[in-house]
Amino acid sequence: MSRRKDPPRSVVVSVWAKAAGRCSMCGEAQLVSAIRDVTVTIGEIAHQAGATEGGRSPRGDADVSLTARDKEENLMLLCHGCHRKIDSASGQEVYTVEVLRGIKEQHETMVAALTDFRTESRTLVIATRSMVKQQAVAATPREIAFALVESRRSPYTLGNLNYNVTINLTDPVSDEWVWQRGMKQIDAAIEGIEATVSAGHVDHLSVFALAPIPLLAYLGHKLGDKTTVDVFRRSRDHTERAWCWGEETTGVPVFVHDLPDVGPESESIVVAMDVTASVKTDRLPAELTDLPTVRLHPSSVAPGPDLLGSRRALDSFGRAWRRLLAQLENDFPGVNRLHVVAAVPAPAAVAIGRFHRPYADPAMVMYELGEDTRYQRALEIPA
Repeated sequence: MSRRKDPPRSVVVSVWAKAAGRCSMCGEAQLVSAIRDVTVTIGEIAHQAGATEGGRSPRGDADVSLTARDKEENLMLLCHGCHRKIDSASGQEVYTVEVLRGIKEQHETMVAALTDFRTESRTLVIATRSMVKQQAVAATPREIAFALVESRRSPYTLGNLNYNVTINLTDPVSDEWVWQRGMKQIDAAIEGIEATVSAGHVDHLSVFALAPIPLLAYLGHKLGDKTTVDVFRRSRDHTERAWCWGEETTGVPVFVHDLPDVGPESESIVVAMDVTASVKTDRLPAELTDLPTVRLHPSSVAPGPDLLGSRRALDSFGRAWRRLLAQLENDFPGVNRLHVVAAVPAPAAVAIGRFHRPYADPAMVMYELGEDTRYQRALEIPA
């Protein structure tokens, strides 16, 4: 077995600095202020591949050369407890070299993003708490933190506290007053947000919202497009990165619309949005069945739940919606009401409201799929 030696001091200092003096696993600070204002370092430099070759060193049999084992890439800062955990007999089965490298990379990436003061800018977090399958759900603080780090944002602070706005939308959609009460909750929240923005405290909003589509569209309407807004999407990834936007794995979808073949004298039009699925027009209320219908849909792929999996895909949907509104204004000047039936994910629902122009576009009546699998009128967004 090779004889162990300590890593060079310059390497140790670099590992400490890139970890921000915190354990790469549990995040606890490894600089402790002791008596008489003396700061003591309690952190430990841990090896991913063992410091020496052979079975007596934790992960010593890894395919890593002896000279590379004391280099920065193979070292990480851990607290004493985490160090013991990864080096225990059972811990070595779980914490392989590959796993430890991933933990180190994720920790150092977060540190680099949060301390990149040239690019980090503050944002006001707006979240909803709503019912999904009879359970109240909301983005957790840790999920929000991961999403903001990826976006190079830090939460707006008031004193030493992070400040955010949570809108309670937990009323079930079967409740007779759900839409009016939800709109009032949103109105109250936006009033406070507008005051914060007007005072110059913050110029960016980050939205983490899950709620029925009509309420999300109303939230977008109240937010408008005058302030920079970043809307996050919750994926099906049940980890702390659930609200982080994904990367494009295929081409960004292009959305197009099919205009109805009717005269310009029409006063009402149904807008069916096929994104997560295709809207079934046979489920529309009876009073809508004879109205002309325009469809907004992807041009070359089928609708699906993962179609808007990236920011660029959401931007593509937003541009298509704005084009549709502009063409309706030009080709159907007599239209004063749009009946919107949307099979879209949450961020797209917010975009529907944000890009609807007050005093320029027709009023929008939003519909929700009821328990009887038919669409029901929910709320109206004024012209």
